[in-house]
Amino acid sequence: MKKVGSLQEWTGKGVKSLREKRIRCAEAWYKSAKIGKWKQLYFKWLQHRYKFDEWHITPINFRPYAIDIVQYVNKQPKNRVVEIGCGLGEIIGNIRGRGIEREGLDLSADVVHAAKVIYRNVYFRVGTFGDVKGQKIDYLITVNFIHGISPEELRKQYKYLCENNEIEHIVLDIVKSPEYRFNHDIDYLFEGLEYKVKKRLRRQQAKNGNRWVYILEKI
Repeated sequence: MKKVGSLQEWTGKGVKSLREKRIRCAEAWYKSAKIGKWKQLYFKWLQHRYKFDEWHITPINFRPYAIDIVQYVNKQPKNRVVEIGCGLGEIIGNIRGRGIEREGLDLSADVVHAAKVIYRNVYFRVGTFGDVKGQKIDYLITVNFIHGISPEELRKQYKYLCENNEIEHIVLDIVKSPEYRFNHDIDYLFEGLEYKVKKRLRRQQAKNGNRWVYILEKI
């Protein structure tokens, strides 16, 4: 009997080439529920070792909106992807592409240390919005943590990023839920900036509400 969420599901019948098997294995790392349960145990061990906040231990496998981001960005042409508020690197670490540069920033030094253990081919550093300057970025990812920042402050930070970098696309999420401190308005955040909505990914459930991921592109 085939186990749902096992590697066999991704690399079994129908896989005709080694390249396709590698792609399936990479997908299983962030999509398989079975692997997700193993990763959660591993992340708990890392949390005990590095003392980062416990909420980081939920793998991408159980965060559908994050899976959607990875699947979308992986299909796009790109040279450089940067994620602010990367946590353990579960999004930036699963972005794939030949020769691409990946960088993850987080304010927690403890979580950055752990991310470096999990995703060794990604450049991680301690930092936030103001530490990204003078870069040419194809996709800038800022999700989840932004709901703890006031609209006024977040708008100011996006303005800084757009004025001090060449950013082709910005990925962010909007939630409608009383469980989050701030429910942002995308028009307010980017008013006066030369960006437009390119795509809105499918609706996903947030705690007592809904979440939408938006892809903005430079006009």
